Amino acid sequence: AVRKSPTGNGGLPKVDFLYNHGVLKVTGTDWIELRNGTEVVDRWELSRKEVREGYSLQRNEDGTVCHPTQPYGDGDFGSPKTLHSCQ
Repeated sequence: AVRKSPTGNGGLPKVDFLYNHGVLKVTGTDWIELRNGTEVVDRWELSRKEVREGYSLQRNEDGTVCHPTQPYGDGDFGSPKTLHSCQ
């Protein structure tokens, strides 16, 4: 999350990682990499049109990307650490 405070994160409980939201900007087509040291464990390519304010994104094992439909906390969509099926 970008904030430590649960109220600043729409009711999200204690977060696992704080990141500088100025660093996470998607332009056109971009990617997110998960690394273990120098080893790339996963790379997710996404486009700007997939990113919506107030919605989490989920990528399933088959590469399908979806936005959750269940509200969470103070009105955002998506449940922390809970997978939803893509429709």
